Amino acid sequence: MRKNVFLMVMVFFMGVSWPAMALTDYSNQLGYDGLQMARRAGLISREDYVISRLKSRFRPQGEDFGSKSSDGGRGGREITLLLKEAVDYYSTFSAQGREYVDRLLLRPVSTSNEWPWADYFVFYLPETVLTFEPGVSEYPHIGGKYKFWYVTHATPDGEGTVHTVDPAFLYDVVEAFEASYATEVSEMGYTAPLFDADLPDNGGDEKIDVYLMNCGEFGVYGYTVPLNIGSSSTRASYMVVDNDFSEFVTSTKTAEEAMQVTVAHELHHAIQFAINSNTQDWIMEATSTWMESQVYPDIDDNLQYLNGNDGFFYNTDVPLDDDYQWYNSWIWMEYMTIKWGRDSVHDVWGFLETQSNSGLAISNVISQNGSTVKSAFTEFVLKNYSQVGFYDDAAVYDDVTMENAPGQTLDYSGFQTHLVTTTQVYVDHLATAYYKFKPGDRITGENDDSLLIQVYGESGYPLNAAVSVKYTDNSFSEYPLSFDVSNNGYVHVNDFNKTEVNEVVLALVNYSTSPTADDASFWVQGGLGLSISNSENSSSGGCFIESIFGYSN
Repeated sequence: MRKNVFLMVMVFFMGVSWPAMALTDYSNQLGYDGLQMARRAGLISREDYVISRLKSRFRPQGEDFGSKSSDGGRGGREITLLLKEAVDYYSTFSAQGREYVDRLLLRPVSTSNEWPWADYFVFYLPETVLTFEPGVSEYPHIGGKYKFWYVTHATPDGEGTVHTVDPAFLYDVVEAFEASYATEVSEMGYTAPLFDADLPDNGGDEKIDVYLMNCGEFGVYGYTVPLNIGSSSTRASYMVVDNDFSEFVTSTKTAEEAMQVTVAHELHHAIQFAINSNTQDWIMEATSTWMESQVYPDIDDNLQYLNGNDGFFYNTDVPLDDDYQWYNSWIWMEYMTIKWGRDSVHDVWGFLETQSNSGLAISNVISQNGSTVKSAFTEFVLKNYSQVGFYDDAAVYDDVTMENAPGQTLDYSGFQTHLVTTTQVYVDHLATAYYKFKPGDRITGENDDSLLIQVYGESGYPLNAAVSVKYTDNSFSEYPLSFDVSNNGYVHVNDFNKTEVNEVVLALVNYSTSPTADDASFWVQGGLGLSISNSENSSSGGCFIESIFGYSN
């Protein structure tokens, strides 16, 4: 699916007549996936990508919202990271691009807040704007620190958007901030969001400002705006939260629940900006999405990023740090939490205080817990297959996608059916490819055999492989392959029979934390009743290959 999108993007750009001015809006032509592919391929500039993505989300009424219905719900929270990117790379933008960014960062309480789209889209709270400042006695964690801006009237802004807030809902939002701050800062020990006293446009004081606005009309839950453009790695911020969340009600989620997880998510972005705003985007989104279930464990809104065609379990061949996986990768934080406790995620952010490389930070935390990236990521890959007995919510998780989706059934009915062979397989960094092998009807408990799987991985890459055996009683056993220094390895699965074994799944793993290790290749072969001794006389494995492919029917 994603390859087809890439081809369409390439065809589009082959026919483009390049404009003389900057900030071309590609959102309508390419859509959400197309913009990502074009960016990844270097076909559009960072500046054009950021502005196109923001334009695709916020448009005057009556215009197509572009990505609103085509991005699987992801865009509803990605505004924060787009604005962060605009601030981070402000100095590299054109004069027109910097003007766009300046306008986007304005506080949304004035008619001067005209966003610089083609016809100056406006998005602001019209007069009369009210404020609520929580007191310490009633709200001990956020009292004296936060200010909430809202309107109770139905006067539209200049674009026709009505931002009315029910006072009862306002207090629900305040309670959500109190609960989120209590968990994330007071209990879990994360750095508190920064005050904005030193900024010229600070809402009148140092308090952290939250604006309740009808961003849900554009498919946006809420977003956090990083401030103080410049070289600083820490930034103050303000937040925008939808005024009623009516657009996000589903059969399994109320408006209040959608609001609560949004507050938990966006508060953590404000925390991240206070720690190191230069940190890589993927770990910011992955941690914020994971944080939703830490504050509100009974709300499963982040399940949408694991299941379905856009979810993690369908796209395990896509690297954890790829922008496609920004939200999906919260499952890695969940793995770390189960393995070493949720303080391990906090420890990652401790390392990120002084450097911005998320891969290095994660490696350091894994090391201080007595493991290696190779071992941990391989176990993560295996647990994503078995799920049961490891993840608390395994019952509602999708299965991981197999490269050979139906699996390969091995039997004695014909020579070719009891061989394991694949073409060359390419695996990117922090990604995996799964293959399934099942015993056929002729292989019963009385007529079983051993299954040999042999893997040849490309030399010089950080590769690994392991198998998970799922038995007919739904239990699992996991076995590593014996890899040598050239990344060649094998494993024997004994008692491979239909009576005891449901399936055997091979995971091909690239555990590098760097994209420079992408497209590492594997070959897989083997079969029933074969012995590794066939290849022990050849360091290249040539005898083994000949012993399989030398036969004929």
